Order: sequence, then C-alpha cells, then structure tokens
Amino acid sequence: MQRAALSSLLGEHIQALRHDDALTQAALGRRCAMSAAEICRYELGQRSPHLLQLKRLAQALSVPMWFLVLSPEPLFELLRALRRLPRARRQEVTRRLLTALDAPPAG
Repeated sequence: MQRAALSSLLGEHIQALRHDDALTQAALGRRCAMSAAEICRYELGQRSPHLLQLKRLAQALSVPMWFLVLSPEPLFELLRALRRLPRARRQEVTRRLLTALDAPPAG
C-alpha cells in the first residue's frame, strides 16, 4: 500500500473511532497531548503520526495500535461494531467467532 493511501486510511480510522467516542478533535488532542490541528492533519491524511504518537492515539481511543492501521475495511467495521457492544456481549460474540474459525470446513 502506498504511503499516501496508508495515511488516508489511518486518518479515516482515527476519525471514525473519534466519532464513535463522541470526541471533538480538541478533546482527542487533549487525551493524547496533541493539538486539534495535529489531529485534523492526521484525519485528512496530510501527515502520518510517528510511532509514539500512534501509541498515544491508540491509548486515547482505547484500542490497540494495530487497530488503527488495519487495512481491510470489512474487518475494521466488524471490529468497530464489536467495540460498541457491552463488554459481556462483546466477549460472547468474540468467543463464538473464534469457535467458528476453529471449526473444520463444512462439506
């Protein structure tokens, strides 16, 4: 994946997660010691965060770092949907998914 495309995808993910948490760019910036303008540049794909900044963004959004850079949109959307579930329900759905993944192929 080209750098510009990765920056754009990362920005979309940051923005989607920020909206999920009902945060403004300024509020997210305060959580991770960055300016709102910096968050805006990341979301627009104009800049990419360095590793430490990526770690702080992930912590502020309560997700692992890999979650921010995950490429396949269907998988990212599935993980976002799981993230919105109450903890007990999320654990049950995750357990069922893992069981289904471990099951031998049908047929």
